[in-house]
Amino acid sequence: MNTRCLCKIIKGIGYEEFEKGDVLAEQQIKKIGESDFDIAISDYAGIKVDELNGMRLLLVRNFSFAEAEISQTGRGIFARLKEPIPLANGDQFLLIREKYPRIFAKGIVTKQGSQ
Repeated sequence: MNTRCLCKIIKGIGYEEFEKGDVLAEQQIKKIGESDFDIAISDYAGIKVDELNGMRLLLVRNFSFAEAEISQTGRGIFARLKEPIPLANGDQFLLIREKYPRIFAKGIVTKQGSQ
C-alpha cells in the first residue's frame, strides 16, 4: 500500500475512532479470540506435538498479543485467545512461554472460527 492510498483511507477519521491494537489495512481484519481457530505450528522447542494439548502460551502477532490456550483433537491444532486480537487467515505468529527457550514455536492461522 502506498502513502497516497493510506492518506485517502484515513482522511476524515478522528483519533477517537481508533483503538489500541487496530490495524491499518486495505481490508477489514476482524479481532478473533472467543472462538477456536485452526493453526499450523512449526519449529517446536524440543516438545512433541501431543504435548501441546492444554498449554497456555502467549500468542504474538505484530504489536498485538494475547494468552492462548492450545488444544489438539483428531481434526488438528486449535487456539483460543483470552482477549481478541486482529488475526486473519494466513497471518504468522509466535508462541512465547515463560521458561527458556522463550520463543516456543512459530505458526500460521489456517482457518478462523473452526469449532
